[in-house]
Amino acid sequence: ATLVEREKQARELFLVIGPPGTGKTSHGLVAILEEQLLESDTNILLMAYTNRAVDEICRQLIDRGIPFLRIGSEATCDPASASHLLASQLRHLDKLSQLGDVIGGARVVCATTATLNASLPLFSLKHFHLAIVDEASQILEPHLIALLSAARDGQCAIDRFVRIGDHKQLPAVVQQGTKE
Repeated sequence: ATLVEREKQARELFLVIGPPGTGKTSHGLVAILEEQLLESDTNILLMAYTNRAVDEICRQLIDRGIPFLRIGSEATCDPASASHLLASQLRHLDKLSQLGDVIGGARVVCATTATLNASLPLFSLKHFHLAIVDEASQILEPHLIALLSAARDGQCAIDRFVRIGDHKQLPAVVQQGTKE
């Protein structure tokens, strides 16, 4: 069976594990996403630990013409996807009451796990059929626990999870130049 077929058979959780450069994001995540989008009214949450990883996901979506909403800050977002930011979308609204329409109309939402944890009211506005967590090996359980337990109208706000990662991957590294 293919990766997409196996993912669809999973009830609550599906793991995609592989070494760097094997196409887990560029092929695996995108294939699962595109298959899910074939079903009408399916909402998908895409997340990663770092803004850089979320930017990579957004680049994949832009390249494929998949509309999405990015939640986060313009300061930490790649300029290529800045027009997809929630803040950018809000600038075009006449009334703040239209916020629910913007969020409700987005079938694909992208953000870092930290941003989502700071945005838990999102789950009172929107139900997600699937959440895909990229670079999942960098994320500790405390970063996901609120998302795993998020509720909407007394039901789970997220039905199923796909975690994609490399179990041997080291946490993110910050590099600093010698000149300061």
